[in-house]
Amino acid sequence: MKKILLLCICAFSLAGCIQKAVHLARETPGMMDRGLIYKNAMDGDPEAQYNLGTNYCCGPGVLHETPQALYWWCQAGRQGQKDALYEIGTLFENTRRLVGSEIPVDPAKAYAYYSLAEKHHHKEAGVSRARLEKTLSPEDRDKADEIIRFWPNMECELPSTLPKPDPLWIPDEKRRSTI
Repeated sequence: MKKILLLCICAFSLAGCIQKAVHLARETPGMMDRGLIYKNAMDGDPEAQYNLGTNYCCGPGVLHETPQALYWWCQAGRQGQKDALYEIGTLFENTRRLVGSEIPVDPAKAYAYYSLAEKHHHKEAGVSRARLEKTLSPEDRDKADEIIRFWPNMECELPSTLPKPDPLWIPDEKRRSTI
């Protein structure tokens, strides 16, 4: 009897987790149809580019590829997507670090991208920028000011972060024709 009760409790708990995951996927654009988000990102949609970068950074499965996340956030950030600009800052500040990340810590770049996100009214960017401002050297401040002055014509990607067609993001019908 105790085993059955324990089994029922576990089943109900698991059902709650699954329900929450399904709700999150429905509420997050592009989470259910990876092919569509990839297509829209390639077509220049800044929200899709931000979502694609977020999926590379923090998404489901084995897609964790920080340079690709940076690439897509840069594309979205160039179009004024405030969340993408903020996430670029977190990568360079080392607050969103994945094991084996190829993104070098750079407080000047983090400060610059937080500043750009703040200009686009990101809620948390001002606090992050102010925190970093206290620690910047004069040289780092000059470097940050240069990035801000020349943005969006300033590169923020790493040289090795070229967009690459990932079969997981290609729409199902196209993937079937390439296999």
